[in-house]
Amino acid sequence: MKQILERLQDEHKEIHDSADALQEIFREDVNEQLAFLREIKNKVRTLSEQLEKHFYYEESIGKFDEVKENAPRYTTLIDKLLIEHKEIVDAAEKLSKKTVDLENSVTDGLRTVSREFVELHEKIDSHERKETELYQAAFYTDVSESD
Repeated sequence: MKQILERLQDEHKEIHDSADALQEIFREDVNEQLAFLREIKNKVRTLSEQLEKHFYYEESIGKFDEVKENAPRYTTLIDKLLIEHKEIVDAAEKLSKKTVDLENSVTDGLRTVSREFVELHEKIDSHERKETELYQAAFYTDVSESD
Protein backbone atom coordinates (compact mmCIF):
# COMPACT_ATOMS: atom_id res chain seq x y z
CA MET A 1 0.00 0.00 0.00
CA LYS A 2 2.87 2.36 0.80
CA GLN A 3 4.20 2.00 -2.77
CA ILE A 4 0.80 2.92 -4.19
CA LEU A 5 0.60 6.03 -2.01
CA GLU A 6 4.14 7.07 -2.96
CA ARG A 7 3.34 6.61 -6.66
CA LEU A 8 0.16 8.65 -6.30
CA GLN A 9 2.08 11.39 -4.47
CA ASP A 10 4.70 11.41 -7.24
CA GLU A 11 2.01 11.66 -9.91
CA HIS A 12 0.29 14.45 -7.98
CA LYS A 13 3.58 16.32 -7.86
CA GLU A 14 4.12 15.85 -11.62
CA ILE A 15 0.60 17.11 -12.34
CA HIS A 16 1.11 20.05 -10.00
CA ASP A 17 4.46 20.89 -11.64
CA SER A 18 2.90 20.77 -15.12
CA ALA A 19 0.04 23.01 -14.04
CA ASP A 20 2.47 25.45 -12.42
CA ALA A 21 4.58 25.53 -15.60
CA LEU A 22 1.50 26.38 -17.63
CA GLN A 23 0.54 29.05 -15.14
CA GLU A 24 3.99 30.60 -15.54
CA ILE A 25 3.60 30.60 -19.32
CA PHE A 26 0.27 32.37 -19.04
CA ARG A 27 1.74 34.87 -16.62
CA GLU A 28 4.88 35.79 -18.60
CA ASP A 29 5.01 34.40 -22.13
CA VAL A 30 1.51 35.55 -23.07
CA ASN A 31 2.44 39.15 -22.29
CA GLU A 32 5.54 38.82 -24.48
CA GLN A 33 3.47 37.37 -27.32
CA LEU A 34 0.91 40.15 -27.03
CA ALA A 35 3.70 42.73 -27.03
CA PHE A 36 5.11 41.08 -30.17
CA LEU A 37 1.71 41.28 -31.88
CA ARG A 38 1.33 44.91 -30.82
CA GLU A 39 4.75 45.68 -32.29
CA ILE A 40 3.83 44.03 -35.59
CA LYS A 41 0.52 45.90 -35.67
CA ASN A 42 2.23 49.24 -35.02
CA LYS A 43 4.95 48.66 -37.60
CA VAL A 44 2.47 47.59 -40.28
CA ARG A 45 0.31 50.64 -39.52
CA THR A 46 3.37 52.90 -39.75
CA LEU A 47 4.37 51.34 -43.08
CA SER A 48 0.85 51.78 -44.41
CA GLU A 49 0.81 55.45 -43.40
CA GLN A 50 4.27 56.01 -44.89
CA LEU A 51 3.25 54.45 -48.19
CA GLU A 52 0.09 56.52 -48.43
CA LYS A 53 1.97 59.72 -47.59
CA HIS A 54 4.80 58.91 -50.02
CA PHE A 55 2.55 58.03 -52.95
CA TYR A 56 0.36 61.07 -52.33
CA TYR A 57 3.43 63.30 -52.36
CA GLU A 58 4.86 61.56 -55.42
CA GLU A 59 1.62 62.11 -57.32
CA SER A 60 0.99 65.66 -56.06
CA ILE A 61 4.33 67.18 -57.09
CA GLY A 62 3.56 66.55 -60.74
CA LYS A 63 6.72 64.63 -61.65
CA PHE A 64 4.68 61.98 -63.48
CA ASP A 65 2.93 64.70 -65.48
CA GLU A 66 6.30 66.18 -66.33
CA VAL A 67 7.60 62.80 -67.52
CA LYS A 68 4.46 62.28 -69.63
CA GLU A 69 4.97 65.69 -71.28
CA ASN A 70 8.69 65.16 -71.93
CA ALA A 71 8.57 61.45 -72.77
CA PRO A 72 5.03 60.41 -73.75
CA ARG A 73 6.25 56.89 -74.52
CA TYR A 74 6.22 56.27 -70.70
CA THR A 75 2.56 57.20 -70.27
CA THR A 76 1.42 53.56 -70.17
CA LEU A 77 4.09 52.69 -67.60
CA ILE A 78 3.21 55.72 -65.47
CA ASP A 79 -0.48 54.80 -65.58
CA LYS A 80 0.42 51.29 -64.39
CA LEU A 81 2.60 52.70 -61.61
CA LEU A 82 -0.23 54.97 -60.44
CA ILE A 83 -2.58 51.98 -60.35
CA GLU A 84 0.06 50.08 -58.36
CA HIS A 85 0.24 52.97 -55.88
CA LYS A 86 -3.41 52.46 -55.05
CA GLU A 87 -3.07 48.66 -54.98
CA ILE A 88 -0.07 48.85 -52.64
CA VAL A 89 -1.77 51.33 -50.29
CA ASP A 90 -4.95 49.23 -50.28
CA ALA A 91 -2.95 46.05 -49.57
CA ALA A 92 -1.03 47.76 -46.74
CA GLU A 93 -4.27 49.09 -45.22
CA LYS A 94 -5.85 45.63 -45.49
CA LEU A 95 -2.80 44.06 -43.82
CA SER A 96 -2.92 46.72 -41.11
CA LYS A 97 -6.56 45.90 -40.40
CA LYS A 98 -5.72 42.19 -40.28
CA THR A 99 -3.01 42.80 -37.69
CA VAL A 100 -5.52 44.71 -35.53
CA ASP A 101 -8.04 41.88 -35.92
CA LEU A 102 -5.34 39.30 -35.16
CA GLU A 103 -4.24 41.11 -32.03
CA ASN A 104 -7.85 41.39 -30.85
CA SER A 105 -8.70 37.76 -31.55
CA VAL A 106 -5.47 36.44 -30.03
CA THR A 107 -5.94 38.66 -26.97
CA ASP A 108 -9.54 37.47 -26.56
CA GLY A 109 -8.55 33.87 -27.19
CA LEU A 110 -5.67 33.97 -24.72
CA ARG A 111 -7.89 35.57 -22.08
CA THR A 112 -10.46 32.80 -22.57
CA VAL A 113 -7.86 30.03 -22.46
CA SER A 114 -6.14 31.63 -19.47
CA ARG A 115 -9.44 31.94 -17.57
CA GLU A 116 -10.36 28.34 -18.37
CA PHE A 117 -6.90 27.18 -17.31
CA VAL A 118 -7.24 28.97 -13.97
CA GLU A 119 -10.55 27.17 -13.43
CA LEU A 120 -8.96 23.83 -14.37
CA HIS A 121 -5.97 24.49 -12.13
CA GLU A 122 -8.29 25.23 -9.21
CA LYS A 123 -10.25 22.01 -9.86
CA ILE A 124 -7.04 19.98 -10.02
CA ASP A 125 -5.74 21.52 -6.78
CA SER A 126 -9.07 20.94 -5.02
CA HIS A 127 -9.27 17.37 -6.28
CA GLU A 128 -5.71 16.52 -5.29
CA ARG A 129 -6.22 18.10 -1.86
CA LYS A 130 -9.35 15.98 -1.28
CA GLU A 131 -7.50 12.82 -2.32
CA THR A 132 -4.57 13.63 -0.06
CA GLU A 133 -6.91 14.29 2.85
CA LEU A 134 -8.70 11.01 2.12
CA TYR A 135 -5.47 9.01 2.05
CA GLN A 136 -4.18 10.68 5.18
CA ALA A 137 -7.43 10.06 7.02
CA ALA A 138 -7.83 6.49 5.82
CA PHE A 139 -4.27 5.24 6.05
CA TYR A 140 -2.57 7.34 8.66
CA THR A 141 -5.24 8.50 11.10
CA ASP A 142 -7.44 5.40 10.93
CA VAL A 143 -4.47 3.02 10.91
CA SER A 144 -2.85 4.68 13.91
CA GLU A 145 -6.17 4.70 15.77
CA SER A 146 -6.65 1.00 15.15
CA ASP A 147 -3.20 0.18 16.50
